[in-house]
Amino acid sequence: MKKRTLLSVFLSLMLIFSLSACGSKDSGGSGGSGGSSTGGTLYDRTAISAEEGTESKVSMDDIKWSFENQTKYDEENGYLTYENNTGYDLVFFYLDFALKRDLTEEQQSELHKQLTEFNGLTESDIDETRYSDSHVEAGWTIGPGSMHVVPDGESLAVEMRCYVDYKGFKIDSALMEYFEPLRAKFSYADGDDIRSFEYTFATDTYEEEWSVVNGRYWSDSDLAKSLPELPKDKISVLAEEENDTDTRFDVTVGKVSEEDYKDYVKACKKEGYEEDAEETDGEYSATNGEYQLHLEYLDGSEGMRIQVVPLS
Repeated sequence: MKKRTLLSVFLSLMLIFSLSACGSKDSGGSGGSGGSSTGGTLYDRTAISAEEGTESKVSMDDIKWSFENQTKYDEENGYLTYENNTGYDLVFFYLDFALKRDLTEEQQSELHKQLTEFNGLTESDIDETRYSDSHVEAGWTIGPGSMHVVPDGESLAVEMRCYVDYKGFKIDSALMEYFEPLRAKFSYADGDDIRSFEYTFATDTYEEEWSVVNGRYWSDSDLAKSLPELPKDKISVLAEEENDTDTRFDVTVGKVSEEDYKDYVKACKKEGYEEDAEETDGEYSATNGEYQLHLEYLDGSEGMRIQVVPLS
């Protein structure tokens, strides 16, 4: 399955040094676009913009996280697992950790030593003087193919990476004792809407951050009408405005099992998408004589990406 670059649309990650993962904190802890639109409601900013003073229905006290090392693809790395006990489906979740301000020089040197050893590097390969600005990022962002829905009562473990001076490194989960949480960003499904907030740990405050997104997005364009519609329980998001035009329909769908994906491929075939078909493990491409369809199962996030364009 091809790896696709995750394009952040709603999360402005204006950070210089960071660590990528998905999850939460110590065990038991808490906290925490181009083109003319042809249909749908996602980008009607005046009608669905975030309202000042809107309160989050999700509390960071109900999201627990822990760190552990896991070995995948023959490589050991630190993983962060977060558990959703909010009563809502979490559509996106992001955490930002920073180096603790009260670290002694001895502790910082020990962090430097352990990080380089864990990555099989020498201490000169990582600039120790840049640690004061280092960050830990944990979470999923919204973008084409990047949604990962975690239903209420379920958990998710995601690999972490540590960025120092623009360079990314693996990190031993034990080294997270040197970091503390700064903020969280999360989106949750509230009926047919997806609401997004930023939480600041120091002040224990929530702020609605982005426009409310239609979480049951389906276009009324001719491109979309050529496809079977999704089951009503599926969360579907248009990540970029230019993905719903007369010449392109590109939507990301969450909470899709492998069996759901296979059923949707079958449904597309019944709608006439069988010409020039190419099918591999997790991908399906075909035409109906008028449009070109490409389906991709996102096994890393239990999602599906649907793309349709006119035949050239």
